[in-house]
Amino acid sequence: GDLRVELPVDYRANVGYDVGRWAAVAEFGRGLQGKSFHGGGEYRLGKIDVRGGAVYSRELWNPAAGVGFNRSPGTSFDIALYSNSANVERKRNPAIAVSLRFNR
Repeated sequence: GDLRVELPVDYRANVGYDVGRWAAVAEFGRGLQGKSFHGGGEYRLGKIDVRGGAVYSRELWNPAAGVGFNRSPGTSFDIALYSNSANVERKRNPAIAVSLRFNR
């Protein structure tokens, strides 16, 4: 037989602000998995960038924090600690991310 499935409309609103040494960004949404929020801020201390933020999705808050080391004008090293609930139990687990950035 025929099956018709309609998904709910996904709404998103974004705002960001970047001035001098600091920046902030936020996204508000509503869609298939309910209400969501993503937000964070960054403060630049010359060769070190300090970051923090949080995600609200599927009725859970997941915080994040990180630091970036600007090794040269073209290379940076970033490390972050965050929590996620991307598992069957929807249990909040810590995770770590490490990355190299190559800027132009």
